Amino acid sequence: MFESEGDAKKWAKDNNIRTGWFSGNKIQESSDGTWAINNKKEGTSIFRDNNTADFNNLIGGSNSNVITGALGLGSVDANGGGSWIGDALDWAKEHHYYGVEGNVTHGMQAGAICKNLIGFEIGMLNQTVLEGEFSNKKQDWASHELKPLVMADKVELFRINGAYAGFGGGYKLDNNYGTNVHNVNLGWTIFRGNVSFNSSGFVGGFVGLELSGGASVVWGVSGTARWGFKF
Repeated sequence: MFESEGDAKKWAKDNNIRTGWFSGNKIQESSDGTWAINNKKEGTSIFRDNNTADFNNLIGGSNSNVITGALGLGSVDANGGGSWIGDALDWAKEHHYYGVEGNVTHGMQAGAICKNLIGFEIGMLNQTVLEGEFSNKKQDWASHELKPLVMADKVELFRINGAYAGFGGGYKLDNNYGTNVHNVNLGWTIFRGNVSFNSSGFVGGFVGLELSGGASVVWGVSGTARWGFKF
């Protein structure tokens, strides 16, 4: 194993192995106080074995006693010190989100709101006619033909949102292709979050910075810009 964190960092740098925040390689301490370069996603660990003089899986030129092994096997401790930080960074990297979303609806609705400041809106039995998302996770838009409600692709069964002096929240019940989905949102100025769930449990959510608003009288339009984490 590497004798110190600095030793592991130097070896990684000399051999062009990235170990930054947004890399899958993490320098972690094992239970015996030595260090290794672990990649949990690939299930590998790079470490120095002072008992190895020659090995078919040798890497690293002059570092002939540095080998790549399976993570969690031999003397490598996959749950070494600092692993929770690595896990947190991996989660943040996977769920980091930024983008814009919007839709156009038609039905029984009225109101105008900037969720970050003030306003009120209420609606029911609204069909989604046009929707789009352009983000680091997805770039897509879709149109839906107006149909009788019982045949519509996406129907907003009920929606209510309100905001005053920057504080705001709301509730929405959608029926998406026959499945009811509940959504609750809450926030203050640009700091906002929401969660969605159905009869089976949690569906998804968001927490972070958000600018959002909409206006409607029979026809409605809404838009949202977000930067934060989707899960």
